[in-house]
Order: sequence, then structure tokens, then C-alpha cells
Amino acid sequence: MDTYYAPVERADTAKLNAEIAIITESPVMTGLLQTIGGLIAVVN
Repeated sequence: MDTYYAPVERADTAKLNAEIAIITESPVMTGLLQTIGGLIAVVN
């Protein structure tokens, strides 16, 4: 059965570090994080 949910398993350390590197190098995400006045939660 197909679902629209994300997989339940967690990312391993190498994949998580690679994704963090992509986000920290993104000018869009950097600008967004600098303009948000509240809190952000990142869930793995």
C-alpha cells in the first residue's frame, strides 16, 4: 500500500551531516533563519 508519509526510520550520522551541510550552505535557508523571530524545530 502506498502512503504519503515519510519513512519511519531515522537517518544515519553520515546522511544527517550531509543534509546539515546542504542547509547551512543555502542562501535561502540562511536568510530565512535570520528573519524568523521565533523558534524552529528540526526533527529527524
